[in-house]
Amino acid sequence: MNRRGELVIQIYCAAFLSPSIVVEYSAMRTPIRFIDKALVIIVLFLVFIIAATTVWALLFRENPDGRTTVAASETAANREVVEQNFAGIGRVRTVLQKEQGKDGATVIIRVVFPYNAADRAFTEELVKNTGMFRETITTYFAGMAASDPRLHNEAVIKMELLERFNTRLRLGKIDRLFFSEFLIIE
Repeated sequence: MNRRGELVIQIYCAAFLSPSIVVEYSAMRTPIRFIDKALVIIVLFLVFIIAATTVWALLFRENPDGRTTVAASETAANREVVEQNFAGIGRVRTVLQKEQGKDGATVIIRVVFPYNAADRAFTEELVKNTGMFRETITTYFAGMAASDPRLHNEAVIKMELLERFNTRLRLGKIDRLFFSEFLIIE
């Protein structure tokens, strides 16, 4: 104790600072200054902002498995349908089965289909499965010969490819397919 009756605790910082640096703490009651009040208000304001942001994120977030929380599902129901054409599959070239004495013909096809672009989860699934779509088209035509009657019926090909695509999709379904390019080169 010093002459004013204050308890002074001296802490010597030995780790990174010189032992000669002394930090003093006074346990004597002092009036709260304006700067101290301002700092307390700023800290309380930051705590409020963090708490409000956390509550908002919990109410309006989308779960990783595609299900939405109650508040997010209400906004998803009000979302408008934005129909776009998915052309991410691109041009696929595949060789048909060889027939007796002939090489297999080549099929060049470009598949396009409409989808709801506002549905982000389904859009991501379509982009992720682009390779699967290409593989499905390739294996479908690889099992046909140039003389196969299905090869000359575009409606049958669209229906069978649509069925194969939809069996592999989980978050949505494709309604219809279009061929922007369909060539058979013998």
